[in-house]
Amino acid sequence: MLAPALAMLSYELMEPSLMTLARKNYLAAIQNINSALLLPQQAANDSTLASVLLLALLEAVAFHRCDSLNSWTSHVDGAVQLVKLGGLRQFESALGRALFSDVSNHAYASCAQRRVPVPAIVSEMRTQLGDFSSENSLVVDLGAVLDSMSRLLAKLTSKDTEDTLAPEAVVAQGCLLVSQIDCLLDQASTLFFYEVIPTAEAPDCAFNGITHKYPTPQSARYWNILRVMKLFISKWIHRSVTALADCNATVDDCTGTLEQNRFDLLGYTKSNADKVAVDILCSVPFFQSLASQSYLGQTQQSNP
Repeated sequence: MLAPALAMLSYELMEPSLMTLARKNYLAAIQNINSALLLPQQAANDSTLASVLLLALLEAVAFHRCDSLNSWTSHVDGAVQLVKLGGLRQFESALGRALFSDVSNHAYASCAQRRVPVPAIVSEMRTQLGDFSSENSLVVDLGAVLDSMSRLLAKLTSKDTEDTLAPEAVVAQGCLLVSQIDCLLDQASTLFFYEVIPTAEAPDCAFNGITHKYPTPQSARYWNILRVMKLFISKWIHRSVTALADCNATVDDCTGTLEQNRFDLLGYTKSNADKVAVDILCSVPFFQSLASQSYLGQTQQSNP
């Protein structure tokens, strides 16, 4: 816990010496974790998995060229192996379920960056998480969509011809994912309702004079995760529809149905992308307002 905390404080105070201290604690933490991994019972503890995730957090905070990315990837891969070691029994506690959700989300991000499939164990355990948890279905549902999205991305970028998807399949799977995300957005509008601030009260930095006010930073982050997912999927659909138009350029379309369907899909994806992009921009002032609540902001206010 100390290493990532020092790293974040280093950025807050713009004090490089704290980052140096964070790195020293980081090295000590790695040694402690390596010792724990030598004992199977200790390796399966939630505390060991949490420690590995904290090391990954430090690499994300103290990002330094490709070295940090490689180290972060190694920590994520290690966390996946610990999840596999823990098995389904870790779902019996709220902490175990929360740690698995963190690990799987890290795995989705890591695999998306490297354009590789999600580890099978993550997908298999994700499908069973809902059987152990009923109090947070949003997390379970979001994980299911992320899993499907990661598998689709891996196929889209695969160099293996056997994994290559036809444009029609990409459009079909993409539209299904968009509909699932829309369901999550509908749920979020009830659980995490945000307020649209009147233009007269919006800060100068507000996009087109519009800004959103969310109940919590976590809810704003959840909204934007869904929006970014929808943005990327809309792009994939748009590319595939365009590819279909090129492939079928010579097809006889007497009624104009094919052309109209393509036109409608292109308009649909553009509308989706424009809407979520605007909503993301409208959330920026809310996140900027959080800076004044930071340690540095409070220190500056108390010491003018």
